Amino acid sequence: MTAILLSISCGLAGGYLGVAIIVLKRYFWFGPKNYGNGDDFPWSVPVGHALLLVIVGLLLAAVSRRQPRPISLRAGMCLFMTLAIWSALLRLPLYGVSSLVLATGLAWQISGGVTARSQRPRLARYTLAALFGLLVTLAAVS
Repeated sequence: MTAILLSISCGLAGGYLGVAIIVLKRYFWFGPKNYGNGDDFPWSVPVGHALLLVIVGLLLAAVSRRQPRPISLRAGMCLFMTLAIWSALLRLPLYGVSSLVLATGLAWQISGGVTARSQRPRLARYTLAALFGLLVTLAAVS
């Protein structure tokens, strides 16, 4: 269950990063051009990212369950954050491999900070609730 909740959290965070990149590209980098985004992109992008990472979370949960020694929290968090950040960075004009290297470095730093605070489950619940609250707000506004 931890892997699935962690994948949803990272997917939503990566989706919000993707939305920020879309907004920056649209209004600040290339001018107000039409990128073919519907009115629902502020909430559909995070949901899409979360669904993709839930698939990876289910696979990781199955692998972790079958191994005698489960995968560490930092390794799982690093995997999920790498995929979440990489999927958002692919929207930038960067090469795919260079954005993967950048995403891996950022994910390693973020996973270290998150796992250092893993003794506070209440903070994790509040963070997940805030991510879902933002998602519901964006869906209602759009």
